[in-house]
Amino acid sequence: MERSHSTGAKVMIEYNKHKLPKAVADILVDDILESSDEEILSDAHHKYDDVDAEVSKTRELIHSAIMESRKSKMALAEKQLIDNKDRSKSNNILTLPVGTKRKLIEEAKRSVGSLTLAARNEEKMSETDTDSVLQDLIDLGVIDENGKIK
Repeated sequence: MERSHSTGAKVMIEYNKHKLPKAVADILVDDILESSDEEILSDAHHKYDDVDAEVSKTRELIHSAIMESRKSKMALAEKQLIDNKDRSKSNNILTLPVGTKRKLIEEAKRSVGSLTLAARNEEKMSETDTDSVLQDLIDLGVIDENGKIK
């Protein structure tokens, strides 16, 4: 019983440890939002010799962080685009006409008795949906990149 109690206390301490900084930050933000512009400028003049220089440094830091975040997101998007293009190039079946792709899906369903597809009516599937199903069939090992049933 005591062990359980100490474990519960440990969890509470860890919870409070993560909760405390957010609570302090909330209090500081509330204090700043409730302050007038004059109070903030007065505090800044007491703390810094050149308030305009500090404002410029802060703006530059914020701008730099925003740009770094955008660059990171752009790099990730470019990588995903290249990965998708590479995956499409390696699969010859994705270049086939839509009707042929649909027939291939039908053949795969017939050849693997335990295979069920969420899309029951391939005739109404878009070409993107068809490509996605074919890619799934390749990933599952039902067909190869050339459309041959395994």
